[in-house]
Parts: sequence; structure tokens; C-alpha cells
Amino acid sequence: MRAATPPELSAKRWHWWHWWHWWRLRVGLFSGVRVGLFLGLFLAGTVPAMAQEDRLDFARGEIALVGINDGTNAGTNHGTKDGTNDGRAVIAVEFARNEAERRQGLMYREELAAGTGMLFIFAGEGMRGFWMKNTLIALDMVFFDSAGRFVSLHRDVPPLTLASRQSAGPAQYVLELNAGEAKQLGIGPETRLVLPPELPPELPPELPVELVPEE
Repeated sequence: MRAATPPELSAKRWHWWHWWHWWRLRVGLFSGVRVGLFLGLFLAGTVPAMAQEDRLDFARGEIALVGINDGTNAGTNHGTKDGTNDGRAVIAVEFARNEAERRQGLMYREELAAGTGMLFIFAGEGMRGFWMKNTLIALDMVFFDSAGRFVSLHRDVPPLTLASRQSAGPAQYVLELNAGEAKQLGIGPETRLVLPPELPPELPPELPVELVPEE
């Protein structure tokens, strides 16, 4: 049992402690808010800037896809220069020609313009596998062999996933498009990849590239 405190003294002590705790709680709250805002602004400002600074300067050009099955899009133009629907699509692409470019690919991109893509070029045929690490947009992946023949297709690959999407056979070229565009264009087994007369110069020799995590 403790001694009783006179009512007037108890009220004074309560009043003093009340204001002391009130001040501590609010100073701590505002300090936490300030720190949180600072960190948020810092990260929001530096992470995209770093990604932008590190982005490689990809060569650009046009490729064509012939033999596309346009029966699902009858009466539409799939990008042919003469405006006709003849089963041929012309696509503006960026070329990933070496190890560094293939490693970066479309990572950190927040969007990909409709009707455009990225063409990954390897020095020869091989079994290819791609993942979606740091890739923020859903994609279609189309694999072609050294003659431009269709090998396989992965549709609607979700962003930021680490599962390996493998080619069904040896491939030398991999075309990445916005998710859904392969279906819209009618890309399938009869599709052929037609490269420009001259690819971007200085294609380096093949180097060991790990595009997918080790099992």
C-alpha cells in the first residue's frame, strides 16, 4: 500500500506528465513522418534515375513478319507499308546484339509502344531461355531459328517473374512484343522472320550468357 497523494498535488503531477508525453509523442510522430518522406523522395528520385542512366543505347530498325495468320483480324492492317492486309507485318524494333544488351533487354521499362518490340540476336542457334527479372510489363516472346523460321511462342508472360521461358528448339532470334500482340498479329507456326538487308554493324562474337537463373 502506498501513501495517498493530496488531490491538488496529484492534479499538478498529472498535468505536467500529460504535457510531457504529449510533446514526446508528437515530436516522435513528426520526426518519423519527416524521415519517411525523405526516404521516399530519395528512393523515388534515385532509383528511376539510376535505371535511366544505365540504359543502353540500342540500335533501331525494322523487321518483317510474313505468313502471319490474319484470319482473326480480317479487314485490318497489320502495319504493312502499302496499307494492305497481305499477311505481312512490319515492326519497329530495338536490336539487342551483344551480352550487355541481351542482359538488359526491356528491364525497367514502364511501357512499350504498341506495334514495337525488341529483337534479341545471338551469334548462332541454341536453346534459349528468358526470364522477367526487373521487367515491369507483360510480354509475348517469339523464338525463331537461324533461317527465320518459327520455333515457339510464349504468350502473356507476366512481369517480374523468375521462371525460365524456354524455346521449344534451337533458336537464334527472340522477338519480344507487348502481351497480346502475337495473338493480334496472328503469329504462329507459319510465321517467318525477315531481317533488314543490313543488321546493325559490329555484332560481337558469342559470349557465355546467363539469361535465366540456375536450377
